[in-house]
Amino acid sequence: MARIFIADGREFPDPDPNMPIADFQKQLADFMPELHNAEVKETDKDGNHYVQFIKKVGTKGRINPEDIVDELCKCGHLKSKHKPFLTPGHGSCNQCDCRQFTWKEFVFKTDARK
Repeated sequence: MARIFIADGREFPDPDPNMPIADFQKQLADFMPELHNAEVKETDKDGNHYVQFIKKVGTKGRINPEDIVDELCKCGHLKSKHKPFLTPGHGSCNQCDCRQFTWKEFVFKTDARK
């Protein structure tokens, strides 16, 4: 029974019938990094063994706007501690000699800096 690999809607021929599926997945992931943690689904149909790599969809990096309480400037102080310049919080810092708010990261409800 021939193995046929499917990733991202494309078929790939079996490079070596003795190669473990995990090894082929690692090789393919060099070109398609999203396959590193893909789910493997195997089915037999029409005399072929189909191996499908299914990308996992996650929430990494997704931010809930309700969890943001402020923003941090590169000077280390909060945006709320900067004076207005065109819009609130974009001017000089009230706590140091920083002349303009430069975004570094969000500050979340669970962050001790709030």
